[in-house]
Amino acid sequence: MQPATIVLDFQIGGAWDRGIVHAISESGREHNWNMILVSTGVSLEEAAETWQADIVVTSRDGPLARSGRLAEALVIAVGQDRSSEAVPSVCPDDLAIGRLAAKHLLSAGLKQTAVFAYDHSNFARERAAAFRAEIMVGNAVCHSGGEFNNDRNSPDFCSHAAIIHWLKGLPRPCGIFALCDNWAGPLLTYCRHLGLRVPEDVALIGVDNDALVCELSSPPLSSVSVPWRELGRAVVRLICSHLAGRGVADECVRVLPLEVVARRSTDTLSIDDRQLAEVVAWIRDNAHCVISVDDILRAIPTYRQRLERQFRAGLGRTVMAEVRRAHVDLAKRLLVSTNLSMPEIAARSGFSNATLLGVNFRKELGITPSEYRRSARQGIAEANPDQ
Repeated sequence: MQPATIVLDFQIGGAWDRGIVHAISESGREHNWNMILVSTGVSLEEAAETWQADIVVTSRDGPLARSGRLAEALVIAVGQDRSSEAVPSVCPDDLAIGRLAAKHLLSAGLKQTAVFAYDHSNFARERAAAFRAEIMVGNAVCHSGGEFNNDRNSPDFCSHAAIIHWLKGLPRPCGIFALCDNWAGPLLTYCRHLGLRVPEDVALIGVDNDALVCELSSPPLSSVSVPWRELGRAVVRLICSHLAGRGVADECVRVLPLEVVARRSTDTLSIDDRQLAEVVAWIRDNAHCVISVDDILRAIPTYRQRLERQFRAGLGRTVMAEVRRAHVDLAKRLLVSTNLSMPEIAARSGFSNATLLGVNFRKELGITPSEYRRSARQGIAEANPDQ
């Protein structure tokens, strides 16, 4: 039996393309598939015919002309949902990405936010909609007007002046969600041009956690980490099902984001209430200790009821919910950066035992600490697929 021929239609210019292609190629070698990487400058119909493709995996936009060999092959779309076109698809969960970005900005106490986009892609619309909905739940404001189009051939192409005018009109401080890292880079340039400080005036978060883009940004860019290799593995499962004769449904497989990788671009705490800001900073500084409300009141004297009111009014959560978040955030860092056991992680992140660590972890993230460690380390591999 001849090995399957699989055409991979990716640009591989970004971390997400490379992560997906790496995962597919690793499995492809194990299964002895013939894998052909083609340029997006070549038509898919031509590539499928030239290489007599059995399967085509594509990330490109635009209609698919299902003729010739392309009509006979299994076509899998990656990065956008084309299931309505009878094309099995694998995509990041863009709604979850938007919610995660919103929660990150809200956790910094930001009440004024906005979305920045450079085109009107489906993924951009979904991320923006979920972000706005989560911001509303957090009793904050999402300002409109930041969704532009940088395609000079489009009738709604926007000028640099339009983006500058929009940025000037935003309140300060403001948290901005750039819907991918490659769009956050130009926005940082606009901020520098206007003399806006990041993160003091504008706290900026992107998506993809492309290590090259994020670390070379000035300041380094916070970003939602997407497990791109997991998307590649999801594609592999569809390919294997097809080749085994089990068939593939014309549905979209959604892959959840991992976490926000926080860097300097969102390292701010925007809380108007000075005492509340002082308490939150104290909690974060002491997250390695077991903390009670009484401990906080001894460090920063006030009334318990007043403190609870301040937290609900300023952050929309209780004092102990903030304590739990601080403990879990510290545990997350230790889980990724060390090989400590769960009891050791618990002791160093303010939990009295590993059981409480697990209970609180599930409350905050919906997964166990061990699951988080595995997923987060996979996410590091996604951002650095060549290592």
